[in-house]
Amino acid sequence: MISCRVCREHLSGYLSRELPTALRTQVAAHIDSCDACYAQYAQMREVSSELARTLPTLGTPRMDKMWAAVESDLRHPRRETPRIDQVRYSVIVIVLLIAFLMPWTLRAQQSELPTPPTPAAGTPLGTPVAAVLVKVNDAVTPPLQSNYAPSMGATDSPRGY
Repeated sequence: MISCRVCREHLSGYLSRELPTALRTQVAAHIDSCDACYAQYAQMREVSSELARTLPTLGTPRMDKMWAAVESDLRHPRRETPRIDQVRYSVIVIVLLIAFLMPWTLRAQQSELPTPPTPAAGTPLGTPVAAVLVKVNDAVTPPLQSNYAPSMGATDSPRGY
């Protein structure tokens, strides 16, 4: 005895008389013993008979031409081109991004940099210098110079060496 799943897989073949004899007798025996599968069989038989009555009024389809077209499509699949809607929405998104980011970038360019502090009055290059005279053994040391360039004559040795 076959299961309900196997029976339902073969119902369309059973209706169109395409099953081998052994499988056909198994499906028939299952349909006789299972109410659920019989209901499925009855529904499929009704749809088939309705199609058989309606199809001649529509004209017989040319199955050989339809199958040739399917085989041709399988051999040479078409490349999908982007749909117009996708292109349209992509352009809209890009325009909106530019519109939202433009003011932010303009504000970033207009911002001012902080100004450096102004140098103190009277000192060169803004570095304060402490001028203190110190007496060491009755000798006066010269005032300290700034840390930048030495003043004229500062590199001369004081004793003339």
